[in-house]
Amino acid sequence: MADTKARTDAGMRVERQSGDGIAFESAARVGPPDCGEEVQFYERTTKPAARPKLIRKRDIGEAGLLAVMAAFAATRSPESWPGFCHRITRLRHHRLIRSLGPFSDGFRAVLGQAAAADAEQYFDQWWDSQHRRRMMLVREYVGGGPVGFTLTGRQHLDAALALGRGVILWAAPFTSHTLAGKRGLFEAGIHAYQVSARHHGFWDTYTRFGDRYLNRLLVRAENRYLAGRLNFEREDAGMLVRRIMRVLKTGAPVLLTMNLYAGRSFVEMPFGEAGFVSMSTTPIALALRGRVPLLVLSTIEREPLRHYEIRISPDLAADESAVDEASAAGHDFPAMARVALGARDELLAAVIEAPDQFLSWPPLARSVLGQPD
Repeated sequence: MADTKARTDAGMRVERQSGDGIAFESAARVGPPDCGEEVQFYERTTKPAARPKLIRKRDIGEAGLLAVMAAFAATRSPESWPGFCHRITRLRHHRLIRSLGPFSDGFRAVLGQAAAADAEQYFDQWWDSQHRRRMMLVREYVGGGPVGFTLTGRQHLDAALALGRGVILWAAPFTSHTLAGKRGLFEAGIHAYQVSARHHGFWDTYTRFGDRYLNRLLVRAENRYLAGRLNFEREDAGMLVRRIMRVLKTGAPVLLTMNLYAGRSFVEMPFGEAGFVSMSTTPIALALRGRVPLLVLSTIEREPLRHYEIRISPDLAADESAVDEASAAGHDFPAMARVALGARDELLAAVIEAPDQFLSWPPLARSVLGQPD
């Protein structure tokens, strides 16, 4: 580990090969006094995507689950839906419990050993939230009464939009953002463009059947609440950036999800007690390059399937407005680190508040490249 630190600080590449053939290379390290904590930038090289399979057992299970939910929602009152989602969790518990270990590892790393005893309880609540996420999709097709939204931090968004340079809304990966977050923004008069994978859906892996039928249900429902959608493949990040910049120049808000699906460049930071979180540097580089406001968006379910809070942070890039040529090119690592740490703090606050609604627990347990001694 000490050798990793020395090589990285000297500007040398440090590579790690994962078991699935993905290569990770460190690009830079930033720490005090440039920013308050040790931050590591790295690049990822992925294998070319293989042609998807026609169908998998999980597609059949997912289709069956949605059909059962739709039948229940069409015949029962919305007040009974959260309880039904919990019963589904209990019925599937013997299968879902297989993923308790990775969930607990991430949960304990972020929230500490004191929280370890509660991990299984939160694991069940996490799956309840995942099932309510699907029920929110079902609601879009069968109806089901009003949904309420509270928009916190609207003044930050209004001030950012008033600058006329567009806004990047960096959405934290919570279960409610997928549909409820977009719907809440739309009903508040905020018509954003969503950046999403071409094979967008509830699962990162996909099949031709899942993409054509299951994912399309979600995309069609989301599109009701969007000004437009910017689709991308993993390989066309450069073209995607140009498309995002064109939309931002119109003054419109652009939604990007805080995940690791797209891009080559990432930043890793400490997260919670002993965890690590990685984020794409693309939104940060776009904000610094174009002097575009960057706001974190967190959607938290306050009352199951009935009420959601959409929280918008202040502009995280505002203090980095006096950028030099390196920043404009997206290579001012200290400035990028400071913005990333601000996003990390917003995300951590929301995770601590609603741990059962955070989507991506397992990766938080360990560093991508390993930490120096």
